[in-house]
Amino acid sequence: MPRSQMRRINLDLSSIQYEEMTRLMAEKGMKLSHFIREAVDDYIAKIKREKLEEKLKQGYLAKSKLNIETCKEFEPVDGENI
Repeated sequence: MPRSQMRRINLDLSSIQYEEMTRLMAEKGMKLSHFIREAVDDYIAKIKREKLEEKLKQGYLAKSKLNIETCKEFEPVDGENI
């Protein structure tokens, strides 16, 4: 992540979340701030990916009728090159 202006936040976690996070940070040798920044970046990327997948799905559905019609146009010649 490029260095930009940092903002300080307060964060409330359940004790289970905190303990798991602390264990993982120790395993990876990460500091708290780095761990949280990485987790936030990963979550942002996940949401963006889900939005893109939904847009693609809607696009495919919108074009499905045209795609079926195009396939039907080529049915008579499908087996010519076999």
